[in-house]
Amino acid sequence: MGGHAWLLLLLALLGSCRSAPPQRTVLLLTLREETSLSQCIDGLTQQLDAEGWREGVNLRLERIDCGGERERAAALLSARLAACKAGQPAPDCVVSFTTPMAQAALDGTQSPVLISYCFDAPRAAADHPRTRWSGLSMLPPVDPAVDLARELGLARVGVVWNPAEAHSARQVERFRERAGPMGIELIEAHATGSADLEFALARLEASGIDGVWKLGDLTLAPIRESLIRTLSARGLPVIGDHPDQLAMGARAVVSLDFAAVGRVSGAQLARLLNGEPLPEIAVERVESHRVQRR
Repeated sequence: MGGHAWLLLLLALLGSCRSAPPQRTVLLLTLREETSLSQCIDGLTQQLDAEGWREGVNLRLERIDCGGERERAAALLSARLAACKAGQPAPDCVVSFTTPMAQAALDGTQSPVLISYCFDAPRAAADHPRTRWSGLSMLPPVDPAVDLARELGLARVGVVWNPAEAHSARQVERFRERAGPMGIELIEAHATGSADLEFALARLEASGIDGVWKLGDLTLAPIRESLIRTLSARGLPVIGDHPDQLAMGARAVVSLDFAAVGRVSGAQLARLLNGEPLPEIAVERVESHRVQRR
């Protein structure tokens, strides 16, 4: 090959290198593996792809999972950020999934944080300035749960929840507002964890309930399977809030459309990667849901 040809080849290679888009790095901080979480992340990556951000091309996605132990988040984030000194790229953004992970990301990094898979983003980020975060709030589908109670012919619906959870309190208030005019009474029992569960269930049953609504309560999430299986075994129809509860015995579930949640997060992340200032990315409310019956 002549010198002129080599020069042309070299210039082409240099041009190709200059035109290659810089790869951006995003950390996905998750609490535990769940089917709904996988659907949310799939929606996020699909939306990113549609927006021109493709993993392995101009985007690097790193998953940090805490294996169900929220206390591990700080240590895992610290280790990842320390790795930046060893040559790993610093994250351009952290996308958090669940309220505890949002708080961990904001406490443990200086990167922009997008909050996803979370019922109340402003509450999760209450201790941090708006310049540090944006994201979304998933609105629990309370109204469809009331419609299911009417469809099942329930007149006295029991609910177990933790009064320390402000988000749960809002769900209870909304259910009562919607159900009251339909002649459906909501009977409450409070619990702060597994130690209170049996007492709460006994109180509900003594009240003469004919069904149960399982709302989205963060405190009680770890004991949801025991709650649903126990009630179903006692012949009480349960209205759940997650598709996996059908296998636990729930009569029906009304759950968020988690792929739709992910697509909203993907669109927000694309805007951030495209250079839009974080405070200009509005916090969104996602209301999509699905109803499934057994």
